[in-house]
Amino acid sequence: MAVSKQPKDLVVRLRLRSDVGQIPVAVEQVMFVVRQSGCVLGQEIEVELALGEALSNAVVHGNRMDPDKWVHVRCTCDPLEGVSIVVRDEGQGFDPNRVPDATTLAGMRSLPGRGILIMQSYMDEVSFEKGGTEVYMRKDPAVARVGSSRPRSHILSSGSQPLAASGSGELLHRSVA
Repeated sequence: MAVSKQPKDLVVRLRLRSDVGQIPVAVEQVMFVVRQSGCVLGQEIEVELALGEALSNAVVHGNRMDPDKWVHVRCTCDPLEGVSIVVRDEGQGFDPNRVPDATTLAGMRSLPGRGILIMQSYMDEVSFEKGGTEVYMRKDPAVARVGSSRPRSHILSSGSQPLAASGSGELLHRSVA
């Protein structure tokens, strides 16, 4: 009888200064692991777009581009559960119920709410926690959509890898300064 061990979740944690120039660097580092994990095979671009919007909102609206404030990111990739991402800023927060609905005519004419609409359109779940300073996003694995048995293994390929693995299966990275 063969025993199959489930691969461990891959976790990426990083923080970046509230500088819009750091957003592409953070997105690329997180997406490297998402792509290598295969946890949302074929849906990576959706995760990338939602992550970019969440980071932009945290830097611009949450931290108001204050260089003394940080944005914190935690991404967990699981081949059976998909990907979950938490983006937290150090700002004052906001009430998501007070943001104009970007799907209405009035909302389409105003800028606030478009990033939230993009996140909600591409991810399976989006919620705002801790007074609006934290956004939680989740994307189901591709297999949940197509009925396949399971995605490919999440083992990282060798080569130039921006993140280092710890013994617990967690990927860590220094702050993006």
